Amino acid sequence: MENKYYTPTIEEFHVGFEYEVYEDYDVLSEKSWHKETYPSDTASKFYINEGLLRVKYLDREDIESLGFESTKPLWYQYHNDRYMIVDLSNKGDNMYSITEKRDDTYLFYGTIKNKSELKKVLKMIGYDEPNRRNI
Repeated sequence: MENKYYTPTIEEFHVGFEYEVYEDYDVLSEKSWHKETYPSDTASKFYINEGLLRVKYLDREDIESLGFESTKPLWYQYHNDRYMIVDLSNKGDNMYSITEKRDDTYLFYGTIKNKSELKKVLKMIGYDEPNRRNI
């Protein structure tokens, strides 16, 4: 993927949404990107319209940070083999499929732009992060 970040739309924001804001936190520091989680004072149309917010596109590091392991290029699975995530970028930008390994059932097929969206999708399919070790 050419650009690692994009400007989110206001519709993407939800509790727990992770993004970065470009600003300074004290008078002596230079402006720079700082991580934020919604809700936050910086999640406003002003910051979005001025290009002062950005979100990192979903990548390998994000997927692996949620407990998945890379098994081959563009394929990730949870260590107990229950779920498989496949990067389908060749079929369109940010396309992924998530299947349940025991019967190859598709649980999700579509666009996932960032880590926050992946967390939402995983929760919808029953992959609850705090309980994943018991799955």
